[in-house]
Amino acid sequence: MVSRRNLLGSVAAAGAVGLAATRFDLWPDLPTSEEPPEDSVLCSLEVMNKDDEAHTVSVTVEQDGEILTDLTRDLDARESRNYPTGFVVSENLPTDPGQFVLTVTLDGEQTKAWDSRTERSGALRPYAIIEEDSVLRLVGLVDPPDTCPTETAP
Repeated sequence: MVSRRNLLGSVAAAGAVGLAATRFDLWPDLPTSEEPPEDSVLCSLEVMNKDDEAHTVSVTVEQDGEILTDLTRDLDARESRNYPTGFVVSENLPTDPGQFVLTVTLDGEQTKAWDSRTERSGALRPYAIIEEDSVLRLVGLVDPPDTCPTETAP
């Protein structure tokens, strides 16, 4: 029987391998003067802790002044270099294309906020990564797909 921890570690490892082969760029902090895109959709947000320390992460997603997602999770320290701890936010995200604001807070101290932007058109799946020096950064695909991936039945 596979334990939940081993299963999550395997999923995180698979994600880390996929990350290594994908091109990302940093999302700049707010504010921005750019016009919001009309076709951006937030498919998911993956949060990963690559640090040797445990952390608390809060995520808020807002669209048109309405808070759609507001959650806080504790993340264990990573167990090994190949297995960062983490979680995926895929529920209660904007379902209609348009501007949204994503805010991620690390340990109640570091807060970063990003909004969808013209060059971020498409199906967005950003990654909030806690680096080894306890610094939070958000990266996104350089060329996001046009639609969000759908889950398939096993």
